Amino acid sequence: MIGRIKQFFKEVITELRKVTWPSRAEVFGSTVVVIVVTLFIAAMVGGFDYIIRHLVDWILVHTI
Repeated sequence: MIGRIKQFFKEVITELRKVTWPSRAEVFGSTVVVIVVTLFIAAMVGGFDYIIRHLVDWILVHTI
């Protein structure tokens, strides 16, 4: 059992050495893209929420 566990971790280390890791610049660029897209989508959802909230309030005021 212990031998199988050791073999597993040896294989994990071997596979991790084969991985092509991104450079610091690539990670930074990807992070910036994720943050910008997230802020853009949050602004869109917030804008739609604002418009729909005011539309519903206007409808409720004018139908009662």
